[in-house]
Amino acid sequence: MLEEGVFAQILNGHAAEPNRYDYVAQLRFPYANNKGVAKGQFVCAGVLIRPDVVLTTAWCASQSGMWPEVRLGALKTQGKAKETRKVVATAWHTGYLKQATVYNIVDNIALMKLDKPSKIAPICQPADFPNPAASVNENLCILGYGSTTGKPGSGLAVQLMNGNQRRLGQDSCDKMWGNFVDPCYANCSTSNWGTKQYLCTANGKKDEALCWEDSGAPLIRRSNNNAKQDMLIGLGAYTECKGKGNKQEGSVFTNVAQYYDWIFRGVTLFNQKKCKDTGRHEIACAKDYNKQPAKCTPVGGRCETEPSTLNNSAKDTCCVGSCILGACMPVEP
Repeated sequence: MLEEGVFAQILNGHAAEPNRYDYVAQLRFPYANNKGVAKGQFVCAGVLIRPDVVLTTAWCASQSGMWPEVRLGALKTQGKAKETRKVVATAWHTGYLKQATVYNIVDNIALMKLDKPSKIAPICQPADFPNPAASVNENLCILGYGSTTGKPGSGLAVQLMNGNQRRLGQDSCDKMWGNFVDPCYANCSTSNWGTKQYLCTANGKKDEALCWEDSGAPLIRRSNNNAKQDMLIGLGAYTECKGKGNKQEGSVFTNVAQYYDWIFRGVTLFNQKKCKDTGRHEIACAKDYNKQPAKCTPVGGRCETEPSTLNNSAKDTCCVGSCILGACMPVEP
């Protein structure tokens, strides 16, 4: 089920070396006692791409409370971080909510504007060519804090973990995952793997893969020199916490190179202090939602609706907007 699968992180990985991947971001829930999610609870991962901007998935934007606390440079999952920031504005791709269902995740990408710049060096972002930025069969690295056992509810890793992955071709991804991870899922004739919204990988070893309790985990090309030369390739989007297929291969990532122009435009809108929908960007600024009523679910808060779709939403529980895929989003159906 996708709602479980998108909580993706590293199974059977290795402890990451200290001070090497400080650009990895922890997204922590900002609200108190909301549908079993505690204030300050780790929900998702992201990655610093500008001193004041974190890139993550659109799923993470909604599940982490829209304007989460961001911790950077944290080796231990529950330990101290080198820096803590607040998110003041979040932008997600307009395509994400237009067709949002449990089996139809489109344009799964989001940006978060921090309240002040980080002193940590951001990761390098790929250009729009080549797309994807990694070649077929290239060895890559995933980073994250999630489950290392493969058992739902088993808890997070003690510290930041990494794992080896090998990029597969889009045709192989289509055969492996088919329509199960496909934005077009019965709504159009073009496969997601042809549009390059996603890329997929094979495990570095059996069962070394994304796993439960996280999404937005960075897939990177690790530099042999230093972290400043690491290259971001993807963001954790889907897993079965053991891979896919007879060889237990497979994890799925949002393809960052596909969204080069969208990311550049989003950063520009942040710099212009835009707080409204603009073209392919839906933007929500925290300052516009400071006075939400206490007896309803705030924007970014967890809500319950089944099925979870934009056109069949339980917006009566949300202070503003609609309950979509388990979170209140500031949009109307």
